[in-house]
Amino acid sequence: TLTSRVIVLWKISAGPLATFGETSIAGNERFANGSISRMLAYQPGQRYDRRLVLQSQKQVYGLGMFQVATVHPQLGDSA
Repeated sequence: TLTSRVIVLWKISAGPLATFGETSIAGNERFANGSISRMLAYQPGQRYDRRLVLQSQKQVYGLGMFQVATVHPQLGDSA
């Protein structure tokens, strides 16, 4: 039998490091924003980690006060 091979070469560039900035909370009408902020798994200035965003979303949703809790990370310009 004839065996075929494929060689795959990945060239990956990590890019600049990002940190968490300000967090905005929108659409909340019945719950204190401070109570939501306390559920966040990250702090401003901390190195960005998508897992912390997902953990935060899970924790906010876990309050049992919301039908939907979505997160929209936005890339900003570094000053």
